[in-house]
Amino acid sequence: MPAFIDLTGYKFGSLTALKRVPAPIGVRDHTRWLCRCACGQEQCFRAHTLRGGNVTRCRKCTVAARTTHGASYEPRYRMLMQAKARAKKNGLPFNIKLCDIAIPEVCPLLGIPLAFGNTRLSPNNPSLDRIIPALGYVKGNIWVISWRANTIKNNASIEELARIVRNLKRAIIGAASRPAASSEQLQLVLGKHEERRKQHNWRLDRRRDGKRVNTYLHPERINAP
Repeated sequence: MPAFIDLTGYKFGSLTALKRVPAPIGVRDHTRWLCRCACGQEQCFRAHTLRGGNVTRCRKCTVAARTTHGASYEPRYRMLMQAKARAKKNGLPFNIKLCDIAIPEVCPLLGIPLAFGNTRLSPNNPSLDRIIPALGYVKGNIWVISWRANTIKNNASIEELARIVRNLKRAIIGAASRPAASSEQLQLVLGKHEERRKQHNWRLDRRRDGKRVNTYLHPERINAP
């Protein structure tokens, strides 16, 4: 049987152990201690929860600490917690607070209105972004943009984005300058597409009837019932 450890006078966070109290009648339980919190409330705790650091304050103070900011269901708070998790996962600096996040009415990059849609991937959804990705989520390096702009930006640098725009403009201008396809060319393409569709439907019918399908033969070249 382990030796009894007197916790009288010991401090565990905001709790101070006052005295040992017996377990309720008929209950075989661990040793309990009556503790006084810094707020003045007294409550009983098990000895192993105190020594293990599982409790450091009374129930009233614990509930108050969880709802101090009152923003648990606010979009900015969800952005903050998600950014904190990403920073921890990727080893990025993180020192922002809830007051550092401001959601504008329009996206600073695309100029579209910011509004929460029915799905997380809605283009107009506000999204917390790092202006310079390598610096992490630090004060002065974050802003709220649209999900669409954040997807386009991602981890690309300004030079990469400028190169994409330059080459895309060149491709669009080149495509516009080429002569349009003639009606004969369009008919040829459509005819090939219709031929593939007929062959595909014929194969499906053969498989449904339990017959062998020779993919190298055209349905018009064999005597298929």
